[in-house]
Amino acid sequence: FLRTSVRCCCTCCCHQGLSQQEHEILHQGNSGQGVLLPLINQLSDPDYINQFVIWMIRDSSCRYEAFMNILKLTDRPDELEAVRDRALEELQLLRSLDTAGEDINVIKNQINSLLFVKKVCETRAQRLHSGKEVDVLKLAANFGKLCVIPLEHILVHNIALHFFMDYMQQMGGQADLFFWLTVEGYRVTAQQQLQVLEDKTKGLLRAAALGVYEQYLSTKASPRVQVDEALLEVLAQKLQTEEPTPEIFDDIQRKVYDMMQVCDMMQVI
Repeated sequence: FLRTSVRCCCTCCCHQGLSQQEHEILHQGNSGQGVLLPLINQLSDPDYINQFVIWMIRDSSCRYEAFMNILKLTDRPDELEAVRDRALEELQLLRSLDTAGEDINVIKNQINSLLFVKKVCETRAQRLHSGKEVDVLKLAANFGKLCVIPLEHILVHNIALHFFMDYMQQMGGQADLFFWLTVEGYRVTAQQQLQVLEDKTKGLLRAAALGVYEQYLSTKASPRVQVDEALLEVLAQKLQTEEPTPEIFDDIQRKVYDMMQVCDMMQVI
């Protein structure tokens, strides 16, 4: 095709001082060196190919849940090692950043996410190397025989709670779970200390309640537990005007429990 195109150009633009064959040789050399060779070099350049692939998949990026499912189901240890190494590189980069203010919370969340990815890769790789991998198809066929553990039992069982924490982190609801556990700890402490009924004890309880509110429910919390603003306003009013009680977080804790129960049902489905 290139030779035919050159001959057509030579026929139309032939110079009187040069023969058509000389024109063909001249234009073939220029076309090969100036058009064809640079085009081949560009199409075979790894950087150009990577940029083109990124441009093609930019609008159809993999969701977080899909990515984590791929890591947990893959049977390729080399892929897991590659993802783990990439996560370690990103961790080193994030830890080397000099951040302050609100940016530090964003960096902490990114670091926690990368640590979780690293843990998933290492756990999956260990199972593959040990030969203890579960047959997923066989497990799915016997799904109806699996035991469904109620959420109230999961929250008081150390091993079940550990796996539920991993699941809630994948779902982006780890703040809900940590808030629920923190409120449970606050309730036990408050019930024990209120038996003493001293002014100093009441001051410590107020400080503890305010700490829970600031860490999980205030506008500065990161991540923030997402509940009805009306409930938050009622709680803030109680913290300002009333003495703290073991039950001060009960309404919001029930809402958070309901949200976690929905997540738990989604996991079963």
